[in-house]
Amino acid sequence: MVYAIVLAGKEKEENKKCLLFGFFNRWLKSFSAAEIVFNQKEIREDFCLHIVTMPHPDYYLSKNKYGRKKTMRNWFDLLNENQISNYLLDNTLTKYIEGGWDSSQKDFLRESLEQKVDALFSMEPLKRIDYRMLTITITGIKNTHKNKELLNLLKRFRNVNTIEGDENDSWWEDFMTETGVPVCKTKDLGVLERSDVWLSYDINDLGCLFNGIKVDIPGKKIICADFNKQYRIGYGFPHHLIDVLGVDVIRKFGYELLSNFMLTSLVSENSHSFDSAEKILGTKIVIKEGRYNEITR
Repeated sequence: MVYAIVLAGKEKEENKKCLLFGFFNRWLKSFSAAEIVFNQKEIREDFCLHIVTMPHPDYYLSKNKYGRKKTMRNWFDLLNENQISNYLLDNTLTKYIEGGWDSSQKDFLRESLEQKVDALFSMEPLKRIDYRMLTITITGIKNTHKNKELLNLLKRFRNVNTIEGDENDSWWEDFMTETGVPVCKTKDLGVLERSDVWLSYDINDLGCLFNGIKVDIPGKKIICADFNKQYRIGYGFPHHLIDVLGVDVIRKFGYELLSNFMLTSLVSENSHSFDSAEKILGTKIVIKEGRYNEITR
């Protein structure tokens, strides 16, 4: 499989010096195909990203049916010749191009956070907090989330509450034996009122008011209710990747959408593991202050 980014070109400006000649020239050009530009961006030696620049929708729609048909025939020929099976489509092009990559297929950022949640606690605004006197409550945790990194994080707290289903495993017993930190397994959401930190793996909102620090993994945000602040968790790109892709491309699609697309390309097309794909791109988890929601959940 080959992946490509499809951008919209600039709108063509017509020469209006001579109205009669301009009209005839536009009428003549309306029969011809609009130009499609195809090139590659080398992310590293063994990974290139295809970049396709399609005609601006206004320019494409100014063509008559013959010009549009020729343009789309060239588009489909380009896809077939280069074996492009997935492409990230500029939203403006949906006026005349269908399909494109389904951005809901994979959420690599969430997957990364689930396995490396401890990294968040080593960054602002969490890294300066003394956790030895605090209680943390965990909701929505599954066995796949329980790893060495999580153990190293939780052992810094005074107490741990975990709201789980009927999973019977020895992970928590081993945790208490190794760390000496007491763990309370319960189904009572009321423990959140007595907790300082809430680590949530829940996709759905539990509808609980909480006045401490909530680390929302699926929501990719950190809410510090006591300080009336909210932080967004996202991916950051290294400078060399920004230079290769260009600021305009990143602004158009955003860091998370682009990173998900490129990580999918590496994992699916080049058979890299997720960790290997992250290292190749140099993507890193970053935390940025965002707008605070008055009704903190």
